[in-house]
Amino acid sequence: MSDSPTTRTDRMNAHWTQWCVWLCINYALISLSLLIAGFVTPSLIRLTSATVLSFYSLLSLVMGALIGGGQYSFLRRGIPNGVVWIGITMAGCLGGVIVVLSVLHNWVMGAVAIGALVSLGQWWILRWTTRQAGWWIIVSMLPWVLAIGFSAAGCTQSSSALMCAP
Repeated sequence: MSDSPTTRTDRMNAHWTQWCVWLCINYALISLSLLIAGFVTPSLIRLTSATVLSFYSLLSLVMGALIGGGQYSFLRRGIPNGVVWIGITMAGCLGGVIVVLSVLHNWVMGAVAIGALVSLGQWWILRWTTRQAGWWIIVSMLPWVLAIGFSAAGCTQSSSALMCAP
């Protein structure tokens, strides 16, 4: 027997309707956090290049807390510790934003990085409590790509700098 939080017989089954509801909830949470970020980022114009990373890092932690908290409220029966879930979501958002700002410089491609980091961290928790948890990575990345992709598609020259990075 391993030291896992639950045994294999105690794992939850995820029905396809739960995956669909999860997609909708996750898309709504990500879109809401991007909307909030869109209201905050006009202040970016007054920031220097030295403070941009700090600003986006703080913003990503707030977005991660919002998204992780909303996700936990939906999944609380299957997740043993909500603080860890929210913390992993915040860390994934922070790591993804750092990758976007330092390597990719493209928010649409960055959505894949953010979604992958968040999804992999969350999968690490769910693999002990949910059967077929591997689907989590794919299903959880899709709303990130859709939300950030749709946001970037609507960029104009007067849009906020968060999504419309040069």
